[in-house]
Amino acid sequence: MRTEWTDERVAALKLWWSEGSTGEAIAARLGGVSRSAVLGKIFRLRLAATAAVETEAAPAAARDVVPEAVADVSSPHRCRRHRRRRSRRRAARAARVSLN
Repeated sequence: MRTEWTDERVAALKLWWSEGSTGEAIAARLGGVSRSAVLGKIFRLRLAATAAVETEAAPAAARDVVPEAVADVSSPHRCRRHRRRRSRRRAARAARVSLN
């Protein structure tokens, strides 16, 4: 079942999202759309990813803190997977050079 996004439904979506409603709650209020459809529309409308309402679990000050381990990394290959891939390439290159 495919539901059209009318101007009224988009306006309601924007209002409820700005009030801090979840995608699931908005989908239930609109009816005929899934949570994923609501979140997809929010993404395509380029609405703010975070709700305006602060939660007790993650106050604004705690979200802005960057862990030291992440802040001090100067390599462009920050994640473990890319570091491993890079070291495998270096080892393979060294093995090719030693054979020649």
